[in-house]
Amino acid sequence: MEKDNEDSLEIVSKERESLRDLERHLYRENDDFESYIYEHRSHLNNVINSYRPDSRIADIYEERLRISRKLENDLFEFRDELQAHFARKLDELDEREYDLKNKEDDY
Repeated sequence: MEKDNEDSLEIVSKERESLRDLERHLYRENDDFESYIYEHRSHLNNVINSYRPDSRIADIYEERLRISRKLENDLFEFRDELQAHFARKLDELDEREYDLKNKEDDY
């Protein structure tokens, strides 16, 4: 029975490590995408400023800029949801580990 508990603790440890690896990977991807959006918005602002005032082209790029801002806001919301999800999953793993360690103490 004690061996099963040790195996379960090892599984929890590997799940935690895997979850943290995934979290780091997703945050790197998120950071790369944020950088891309920032560069894209800078480019759009430059185009808008070069065509102002009173230009239909500037109006089109302003619409693209609005969409880019919406995308950025969606990205921030996604990142917040992702952080909450990982926090919940890590809490669940902590609880499982705590329960398993207490079970081990009972032996």
